[in-house]
Amino acid sequence: MIRVVGLGWVSWQGYGMGPVKRTGDPPEKQTPDIPWSALFDAPDRQFSRMDAYSRIGLAAAVFAMRDARLDMNEHLNMGIVAATQNGCLQSDKDFFSTVLAGRGTTASPTLFAYTLPSSFIGEIAIRLGITGPGFVIQEAVLTGHAALEMAVDILESNEADAMLVGHCDIGPPGSIGAMPAPDLPAIFVVMRKDDSPKPGYGVLSVTSNGMSFRNHVISGHMDLAAWCLSHSAGSLWNG
Repeated sequence: MIRVVGLGWVSWQGYGMGPVKRTGDPPEKQTPDIPWSALFDAPDRQFSRMDAYSRIGLAAAVFAMRDARLDMNEHLNMGIVAATQNGCLQSDKDFFSTVLAGRGTTASPTLFAYTLPSSFIGEIAIRLGITGPGFVIQEAVLTGHAALEMAVDILESNEADAMLVGHCDIGPPGSIGAMPAPDLPAIFVVMRKDDSPKPGYGVLSVTSNGMSFRNHVISGHMDLAAWCLSHSAGSLWNG
């Protein structure tokens, strides 16, 4: 059976792991300042150089691993699947601004490294010792259905022993604005095939009729994460 055993998240005002209670309306959608010390034992200079999209994706993944009590110093046969709607559009826009400014001679190599929506998957794999498959799926409507379905397929085919599955999206650049940012920019859960009696967050069931979690029908990762988030005290917006 497939169990959900870890949960990490970044809201527009905070970050953390485990379930929380969402109260009130979301604040203004600005990504929070996450210091490297909240994630790593040793200084990580590259973390501060990442674009906002990559930073929050990496942070949510680290918190999910920590919540699952997995050793991040070992090489893990673990995969990563993330859904996004807007991806790294802001970084693409910022990079091409540096290209145009100098007619190609002033292009920023730092920004260029983050002009693919899957760039942060590599950052996660490097820092967490993950050696399994990794994908980013762009969705027209952010539900995480394809991401969760793919993560389940990878587990059931024994391509990985565990999966990080989630979403990462900071919205489009202000000049585009056609696709709004989600209420929560990044959430990851850890799933693994596990027959132990430890409940974790619950068991994900897959049948020919679809997926369910703790007897609730779910349409994708967003539904799964929302259920896991809602079963404790605290405030998601206060970090």
